[in-house]
Amino acid sequence: MAKILIALENIELGGMKRATTVVGNALAASHEVTYYSFSDLPPFYGLSAPLVVASPALRLTSEAHPFKRYAQAIENFSLLAQRYDVKEDALRLANNNKEVNERTLVILPSV
Repeated sequence: MAKILIALENIELGGMKRATTVVGNALAASHEVTYYSFSDLPPFYGLSAPLVVASPALRLTSEAHPFKRYAQAIENFSLLAQRYDVKEDALRLANNNKEVNERTLVILPSV
């Protein structure tokens, strides 16, 4: 059984968020799935796995310097993500050495 962390800005109404929850809920049937939301907005879709909300919870905006503004929430997420034992080198290799940034679709390496 794999431990899977699914991180989203929020789980409000939206096509990508719906697709993510459908896949996440299916994976939860045979894996240890956790959803992580940077926002404390209630999820629009039903979840078949626990939901962890960022601390502090965020409402993302288009303001300048988001990495500085949200540094504490990013650090807290980083600490949680370390429990999932993803090796950065394997992550980059699985993604064809593509730079990973805030808008990158990440393919996790198989275990």
